[in-house]
Amino acid sequence: MTREAAIVDAVEAGDADRVEALLAEDPGSASVRNHEGVSVLMLARYRGDHAMVDRLRDGVGGLDVFEAAALGDVDRVRELVGVDPAAARTASADGFTPLHLARSSVAPTSRACSSMPARTRTRVPPTRCR
Repeated sequence: MTREAAIVDAVEAGDADRVEALLAEDPGSASVRNHEGVSVLMLARYRGDHAMVDRLRDGVGGLDVFEAAALGDVDRVRELVGVDPAAARTASADGFTPLHLARSSVAPTSRACSSMPARTRTRVPPTRCR
């Protein structure tokens, strides 16, 4: 099994000890994405594993717009959307826009969506939603 597959499996299984061991061996593993393009950070977030999200976030160089929106990182969302306004209208590998992720944020605030210009809050055709 590759190191990338190992961390994806460990995150999906909620195996915090294994994730920690893999990150100790290779801190860059925090930026791994599964075969669909979903980051291990987002996989942990979808599982609701806040401790694992925090640990993985420590190892990620910079959150992408989807991760930032899902985690309620308003400043990062503003930064990314400021550089590329189209980022607010794009869909993630698993079919969500930043607005969808911000609105479903488990962060104390979901203000990330309010930092997106109103013109970006339009209906996006479903892509690979499950």
